[in-house]
Amino acid sequence: MQENTNEFVRVIGSDEYIVVSFDIESKEIMELGNRLNEVEEQAYMNGYNWDALIGYYLNINAPELLYGLESDPEAGMYTGYYDNTDENMTKAEKLAECIRKMANDTDKLCEFVKDHGADISWD
Repeated sequence: MQENTNEFVRVIGSDEYIVVSFDIESKEIMELGNRLNEVEEQAYMNGYNWDALIGYYLNINAPELLYGLESDPEAGMYTGYYDNTDENMTKAEKLAECIRKMANDTDKLCEFVKDHGADISWD
């Protein structure tokens, strides 16, 4: 099993899948979730709402990453996964980078949610 860890986002490769795991219960991400909820009332950022936001964000900013992407959100975690291929490893790394950018540029993400929150299918 191969693992690449960076803060709250991990890319984990196994024989069958490449998993992008986003720990939404870390302190920084919980604080970001609270800010997003202030911007958009329906955005109480559990795993299902992160799934909705990430999917919407990718649809606008990186639609090529949606092909082959499956997700399995939980209350405290967002998980996206691809079948294990070289091409999908590249996609998984790009997905992880998108999530990092979303989480690290909090003002830009809050503005994105302010602009698009009514169009996102929140949980």
